[in-house]
Amino acid sequence: MKTKWAILILILAGLIAYGNTLKNGLFWDDDEFITRNAYIRSFRYLPQWFSQPLTAGAGVNSNYYWPLLQLSFAVDYKLWGLWPAGYHFENLLWHTAAAILLYFFLKELLQKFSIQHSVFSIASLIAFATSLLWLVHPAQVEAVAYANSRGDSMATVFILLSLILWMRNKIKGSAIAFILALLSKEFAIITPGLMTLISFVNLTNEKFTVKETPRCTSRSLLIMFIIATIYIILRLTVLNFQNTLNFYGIDTAKVDRSQPLAVYATSLPTRLMTFLKVLPIYGSILIWPNDLHMERTVKIATIAADKTVIIVATVIIVTLLNCYIAIKRKRLLLPFAVGWFMISILTVSGLIPISQILAEHFLYLPSIGFFLLVSWLIVSTITTTIKSKKWQRISLLIVFCSLLIPLLFKTIRQNRIWRDPITFYEYTLSRTVPTVRIYNNLAMAYADAGKHQKAINNYQLAIELGDVYPNPHYNMGNTLIEMGKIEEAEREYKRALEIDPNFHYATLKLGQIYIDRGKIEDAKKLVCPFFPAQLLCL
Repeated sequence: MKTKWAILILILAGLIAYGNTLKNGLFWDDDEFITRNAYIRSFRYLPQWFSQPLTAGAGVNSNYYWPLLQLSFAVDYKLWGLWPAGYHFENLLWHTAAAILLYFFLKELLQKFSIQHSVFSIASLIAFATSLLWLVHPAQVEAVAYANSRGDSMATVFILLSLILWMRNKIKGSAIAFILALLSKEFAIITPGLMTLISFVNLTNEKFTVKETPRCTSRSLLIMFIIATIYIILRLTVLNFQNTLNFYGIDTAKVDRSQPLAVYATSLPTRLMTFLKVLPIYGSILIWPNDLHMERTVKIATIAADKTVIIVATVIIVTLLNCYIAIKRKRLLLPFAVGWFMISILTVSGLIPISQILAEHFLYLPSIGFFLLVSWLIVSTITTTIKSKKWQRISLLIVFCSLLIPLLFKTIRQNRIWRDPITFYEYTLSRTVPTVRIYNNLAMAYADAGKHQKAINNYQLAIELGDVYPNPHYNMGNTLIEMGKIEEAEREYKRALEIDPNFHYATLKLGQIYIDRGKIEDAKKLVCPFFPAQLLCL
């Protein structure tokens, strides 16, 4: 297949698969990342983009340091304001660009593999099939249809660009692309690991040009690892906004070690065993993407005798043995695909502290290894068993269409789930065990839509699940204010402050109620200790 046709098909596939995301709105974390983020509304905030967390412009502290993502939102705001379609259109562009770069990367890389040739250019065909499957697979919806997940596709674009330039010995350009990837999303830290994997393929295959000598490769890899080390040091020091190495805000000195989440937060073996339980979930998402949703949970593995842990560990050992055999036989595609998946998923394995145990968008970069393996198996099987050029083409067309068409329809349908917050949260509740967060967010969506009683009902459901969070009480107080039920709202604000005395949103609301009633002294006693500069306290 000619390159220009491959690119054209990838662009059309991207438009078909994700064109309907332009109808989607902005919600959930989009509120802090985009709609309430004052820093994206002017380029004069450029210094803040690189010195403060992404959500600082919304008055929220976090540890999200993605300055290039914030820059892209600022460009969107300059072009579209807060028109949701503009943000989703840029997401579509980044994702499609990533697929095109993936095609170029794999096409160049696969020339180095010892794969049997037929009447087709195997490398080009596998590269195209991998890119197309990866582009339209429903597992990518969470990273494309959700506006603030753009960091996944941005980082992947720069990672692939860095790898392509590195393979062409353009080290300066590769290093710059690597830095841009890190500033888009931190999972790009694995880029030097992927370069090491590519170097291993080169060394094993013994196919070097003058510019691919081991000495040159070692020097360029050292540069990339130095950049990664500097980035890690900065994130642990001057760019550490919310204790990077602290899980879920847990105080490890005071934590109740009997709680599963506390065990997960403080025990590396527990995190790695839990990751082994997560891997089958990821496998099911890639193989049969019929149960996709945002609020995924997994039971934390606390003992090595866990059945799932043992089975998955056994499968990994068998896979590694097969990779070793393949390497000895100079069949490098299997170990490369497995290596790509395992290196790419390291950042979300529990080895490195993160705020989630699993999520569909975590598969965005690692899934390339899976689709590469699938494409290779299909193409190599057909091209080695069928000798006729005509029937090879027909067979490949039939097999890939039978895969792509259902995936395409599933992706288009899954995009609709993200159309508006009520649709999204109701769908999520139908797919998972209810959580406080989902009930609270659904209630907020109902409140925004003016459906106050439905909002109250869902706030109450959130509280019934576990009355340990101030947010449902605070949000319900806001809804009660809109309904004119001031006394009930006052009770909710007070309850929010009982749960968390430092939840100052409730402090200000309660203070305003006191002012409206003429209880100025009560308002001062409540507000002034926390907001002494307020006009009320002067």
